[in-house]
Formats: sequence, structure tokens, C-alpha cells
Amino acid sequence: MTKPLLIGLDQGSSSTKGILYDPKNKKILASERAGIKTRRRAEGNRQFVEHDPEDILHSVRRVLKRLAARAPARRRLSVGLACQRSSFLFVRAGTLEALTPVISWQDTRGLELLNALQDKAPLVYERTGLYLTPYYMLSKIIWLFEKYNFGEEARQGTIRLAPLSSYLAARLTKSDRLLVDPTHAQRTLLLNIDSGDWDLALCSAFGVPKPFLPELRETSDDYGTIDLPSRTARLSGMIGDQQGAYWALESCANDQPALINLGTGGFLLLPTGRKPARAKGLLSGILRKENGRILYCLEGTVTSIQGALLWLKNAGLLKDTDRFRPPKKGQWGLLPVVSGGFGGLSAPFWRGDVKVAVNGLHQGNTREDIVLAFLLGLTHLFWEILKPLAGTPFYPNKLTASGGLSKSSGLLNILAEYLDLPVRPAENPDLTALGACLAAWPQAKCSIRLGKPVVPAPSLREEAACYRARAEAALLALISDDKPG
Repeated sequence: MTKPLLIGLDQGSSSTKGILYDPKNKKILASERAGIKTRRRAEGNRQFVEHDPEDILHSVRRVLKRLAARAPARRRLSVGLACQRSSFLFVRAGTLEALTPVISWQDTRGLELLNALQDKAPLVYERTGLYLTPYYMLSKIIWLFEKYNFGEEARQGTIRLAPLSSYLAARLTKSDRLLVDPTHAQRTLLLNIDSGDWDLALCSAFGVPKPFLPELRETSDDYGTIDLPSRTARLSGMIGDQQGAYWALESCANDQPALINLGTGGFLLLPTGRKPARAKGLLSGILRKENGRILYCLEGTVTSIQGALLWLKNAGLLKDTDRFRPPKKGQWGLLPVVSGGFGGLSAPFWRGDVKVAVNGLHQGNTREDIVLAFLLGLTHLFWEILKPLAGTPFYPNKLTASGGLSKSSGLLNILAEYLDLPVRPAENPDLTALGACLAAWPQAKCSIRLGKPVVPAPSLREEAACYRARAEAALLALISDDKPG
């Protein structure tokens, strides 16, 4: 049988990207992109971040049709969909009419509810491998249940939960069925990490009826047929965006790489094999499910990278002409320390209430110093993710960087010096779309060239260690002072 051409769709927080990939020649034949809009507002510590579902659907269809038009008519098409994992909406059962906006993974409207749910946090971590935080779907599901009486409708079976990937798949295939893969389902905080099935104890504990949830499928599975102009395509794969990026990298690596993905947020993925592993403060994640077996990873998240850069730009501190560079010898001790993160702290602290603080700012600091301090502050959050892995087999000896910000050699230099690890960029920084292609047709292989590794300079090691110690102390003080509730 002739190998299909593959379309990999990457639906992200700011745009939908896609590629047309020929697995026979391991070549990307075409790429497309369509932007989406985001609505933001704040209420106290809570951030409301939403998208219009029709806007996202339009962007996906636009990219898909343009790529399909570039494919020879004689070749069959298989489509894989990678998506922002924790974004979702509520829909009317049967018609899939959208009852809410798409609520972004960045949205923290459920933050205040978590205080009342903390007694169940150990059960959530034990069963799901994830922490009870406002970034995942559960607290926002409960918020919608209480705010709009959706809980009663869910129990009556008139409304359904639609992870964004499930909604897009159903709309693209004109189906009334909501299907979901494990990488998206896990972000509901209702999926049992060991069995890969919905956890009835968690559903009962949080008042979420099982029929409200979508049907579970494997990563590579039959998600339906998409009608395109003059042809059809099979939607045969679904995967979370970070897992898609990892799969693409893994398919062309000689070992099990450690991935640092730098985009809207920052994500560090470390494979653990066929059994879930635990490390304090880190996530036990699902990489994918193949032939009834689940592959696992450890994962740490930095909630907002692009948000910090956007704030610096809007404040007039970051210029378009700026080039990121690590501190020079003798400069480390003169820089202020930035603690916390926009959107709160993720791994390993899980404190959505913590704000950003700047310590040690003095009159001699320049605009460039402040920008560099913010970049070091973001990098320190990755350092905190790595700390629980010290002395374990999972601590990496190098990192491979992907995502839009991996194009910045200066940022990679900062990461390498601060983390004291070699960092090597993937030549194609958008690995997620390639991973979506692999989800659609797992027999495919990728050909990804890696750039020259950025290696930390031994002469800066002592100064970087001293700065990290200052950053650790400042962050611990901030967390202690800024108590939740």
C-alpha cells in the first residue's frame, strides 16, 4: 500500500499551524499558519482567558484546506491533530452547540475554589499523577457548574465536556460524538494514570457524571472522516502539543532525549518508560497510548514565558532590536533577582496566587539589566523543576530545545549557563506538527537536524551558582510571604 501523505495540525494558544509531510522522503512539502484571537481580563488574582470556538475552528479549517490543496490527488491523506491540552468548552449534547467560550489552559478562574478542595488534593495526585491546580480543567468545570447551574444539566445528560481537541475533531468530521486521547483526557484531572480509564472515584468526589465526559481513544485511532474539496481525509491521530513535540524528537533520536519546549509557556519532558514515575512537585504525565500500552514521562511547566516578554515590551523595557545574552563575568552579582511568574507558579510549587517580585534593584541597573533579570528569573523556574530530579536516573545530561523561542541563540545561552547543561536546538523548532503526523501514522519517521549545542562556560559556573542561591532564597521568601487564601 502506498504511504499516505500526512497533515499535522498544531492548534496552539496564538495560532493554528500545520504541515504537509511526505513520510516516504521524510520531507515537509508545505506549511501554513492562521492566527487566533484571545480575550483576557483579570478579577483579583484570577485570570479569565478565552477564545471564540468558531474562530479556532475557522483557523484549523483554513490551514487544513490549504495544505490539502497542495497534496497530489492520487495520494490518500491522514490527519493528526495536536492541541493545547487543558483548554476546553461545554457543548450541547447531540448538536455540539457551544455553550461557553473556549476556556484556555492559562485561565485561573477556579483559583478560589481550590481552597475548599485541598482535602482531595492527595487523591487527585495519587490517581492522576497531576496536581490540583487552576491550570487544568477540573476547577474550571466546577466553577461553571456552580456559576451557571451546568452541574444539573450535566447530570441530566443535556450538556457535555469538550476538550478543545475533541470539539475540533467532532466539528471537522461532522460527528455528534466527542472522542479524546489520553494526553488531553489526563488534563481533566479525572483520568486514572495507571489504567488509562476515567476514574469513577474522582468523578464521584467532584460531582462529575461519567456520561458528561468524552469517549476515550488511543493516540493513533479512528477519529472520523474529514470532507475536503474534491477529496476526503482520515483524522487518525490526536495528541497533546507537548507530547507531539516529544514524539517527533524521539523518532529521530538515538536515545531518549530530554525536551525543553519554549513557547507561550515552557515545558520540560523527561521519558520514564512503561511505568509512571514520581518526583516531588513534578507531573507524572502520559506521553501517548499505543496498542493498549501507555508510555509515561515526568513533566514540569513554566506557566508564562511569552506573557513575561509581552509585559516587558509593553512596559517599554524590551526593544525589538534587543539581543539576549547571558551575563558576562563579573556581571552576575550586580543584577537584580526576579522571582515568581506571570500567571503564578507551576512545577514544583503549584501556587497560582504568587505574583512577580523584583529584589536588589539599584540605580546603577540599566534597562538591559532588568530584561536580563527577567530572563534569568524564567530560567530559574526551570532550575527549580530540575532540582527534585537530582540524584535520580531521570536528571538529564543535556537538553534539546524546541518551540518558537528556541530560535533565540541568546536565550539558549542563558539556559545553558544557568542550568549548567548543554542545550541543543532542533533545526525545525515547531516539532508539534511533526508529532501530530506521527500520531496520524505511527510508522512514519522524522528527519530532524539539530543545531550546534550551546555549552556552558566553566569560567561562569561559580558566579551562576551564587546567583542561583540568591534566586532560591528570594523565591522561598516570596512564597512564604504570599500565602494562598
